Amino acid sequence: MNKSEVYDTGIILSGFMGRDKESGRLSFGEGADRLTEGLIQYRKGRIKTIIISGGSGSLVDDTRESVLAKSFLTENCNVPDSVVIIDTISRNTYENAVESKKIMNAAGLRTAIMITSAWHMRRAEGCFKKVGLEVDIHPVDGMYHGQGSTPSDLFIPHTRNIVRWENLMHEIAGIIIYKLQGYN
Repeated sequence: MNKSEVYDTGIILSGFMGRDKESGRLSFGEGADRLTEGLIQYRKGRIKTIIISGGSGSLVDDTRESVLAKSFLTENCNVPDSVVIIDTISRNTYENAVESKKIMNAAGLRTAIMITSAWHMRRAEGCFKKVGLEVDIHPVDGMYHGQGSTPSDLFIPHTRNIVRWENLMHEIAGIIIYKLQGYN
């Protein structure tokens, strides 16, 4: 991201929040940096609008993540409703690219940064290029946990490493599947 450039929009890819079924409260996952960084870039005046791209990728739950995220920004962060545009259709990264392009064309938006987790950026950027949507990238959520490695890390297992492996396997599988399907 060019620090001096002002973009028409910031495209935030979903996959960071949901609603707790028992309490009804919003629940944010590790990828919440996507939303908070989009908010920061808006507050700094680097993006004029925010596109939140993501419907429901679930076969059993029809909750649209983009609807939840927009309501969070407008109701809790005082972002004007007119600033946040949502894509409730897309179910995967390729569809995020397709729907974001449609939204940008319909709204007359020409420049964009795409905000997603660093570990997801390669696949996401490939999808956006495939659909002909040129965006600058702004990776977040680099899985930094605030501490360097210590000698004990070699001998004492950490549960966070299981999550890292899960993310890695998910992305490797996603890259292979998307390549086979022609998504990037």
